[in-house]
Amino acid sequence: MPYLLEDCTRLHGGKEAPMLSAVVVRKDTGKPSGGFFKLARQKPFLRPGGDDALWVAELAWLEREYDAV
Repeated sequence: MPYLLEDCTRLHGGKEAPMLSAVVVRKDTGKPSGGFFKLARQKPFLRPGGDDALWVAELAWLEREYDAV
């Protein structure tokens, strides 16, 4: 799992991209682990908001980004 989270630090085509790790959730909670939220608040991401709002926004961004593919 740490490797997946670290991989999210790469940029997508030279632009900011959604974090693919947002779709990886814990079986017991149905939500990402604390590592996802910790990484999301660090550089280069610096995502704002509370945990739930951040996660929902990231999922929506992923849907917009990959729906166009």
